[in-house]
Amino acid sequence: MAEAQLAKAEAKLAAVQGGQSVLDLIAPMDGTVLSISADIGDRISNETILTLADLSQPMVEVYLDEIDLSYVQVGNRAEITFDAIPELTLQGQVVEIDPSLISVGNSQAVLALVLLDALPNKLINLPLGLNAAIDIIAGEAVNAVLVTVDALHKNADGSYIVYVIEGEALEPRPVQVGLMDATTAEIVAGLQAGEQVAIGNLNFDQE
Repeated sequence: MAEAQLAKAEAKLAAVQGGQSVLDLIAPMDGTVLSISADIGDRISNETILTLADLSQPMVEVYLDEIDLSYVQVGNRAEITFDAIPELTLQGQVVEIDPSLISVGNSQAVLALVLLDALPNKLINLPLGLNAAIDIIAGEAVNAVLVTVDALHKNADGSYIVYVIEGEALEPRPVQVGLMDATTAEIVAGLQAGEQVAIGNLNFDQE
């Protein structure tokens, strides 16, 4: 009886071992194996045993300050300069913005992914993990009239005026503001190219 049970167990073990010898892991996508964290004979359960990446679509992770989130959208164009090749600026596009905040150091940030456009041949094998500086273009103004934000004066209703220099006088002029960043504003109506405006806080004598 014992010999029969032993033979049965040995047959079962042989079947299992035979099955393991032809076990295939099928990846959900084509790609390149970046790392393997398991060896032959290791016991595994639900942990990751290898990392696979699709290197045909190189992406850059961008950590955005949460206050900038309202300015960035999927589809925005981006310019990328890697620290290792500062003489070359690559083009890309924001393809994903994580809906949740993550901790980066002592602050909160938003993770976005920028898909690089077609790489030059010499960068096909660009190493992973490179640091980069990225400018995300939230908007573009072509042939626009621009003024420094120091020239804008905001009214209580949210509208803006500038003070146009007319000889020795200053003419208050309502203007319509388009795109604006921390230093420059686009004027879409109310001001012509070449007109000069006063900058900074203006003090007027009260009579």
